[in-house]
Amino acid sequence: MEDQNYIVFDQYLQGELAAEELIAFEARLKSDARFETAFKLYKDVSSHLQHKIENETETHAFRENLKNISNTHFNKIKTPLEAPKKPKVFRLGQLAIAASVVILLGLFMFNQFSNPVYSDYNTHEPMTVIRGADGMEAVMEATKAFNSADYIKANDLLRDGT
Repeated sequence: MEDQNYIVFDQYLQGELAAEELIAFEARLKSDARFETAFKLYKDVSSHLQHKIENETETHAFRENLKNISNTHFNKIKTPLEAPKKPKVFRLGQLAIAASVVILLGLFMFNQFSNPVYSDYNTHEPMTVIRGADGMEAVMEATKAFNSADYIKANDLLRDGT
């Protein structure tokens, strides 16, 4: 009996029923709830399949068009000139470490070469002659000894002369 229902459903949807069959079909739809439910289900499935089958060629053509567009614009082989450059990453930690090393080396070098030694300040100017009347000979001898870098003799002469 259901196969006959499906045939009648199809004829109704195609508009192939005669006038008296059409009136009987519509009356049965109103009176039989199972028949009406089966008809609605058949109608929904039929329209879905019809829509899917009718648009299958268009859907296939649309998919092919999308593939062509995708291959043309999005799947280009990148040449070495077009390869994207990697962004430079600013690493603050590495910069801080490098700056610390430079500062420590600078402080080390500054301290190595800045320790004063006696020879840095050991500059002896030639002793000038002092004018005066007494004891000039001892001072002159001390001056000559000092200028010739004989400091011990110059020191002794200056102590004895005064």
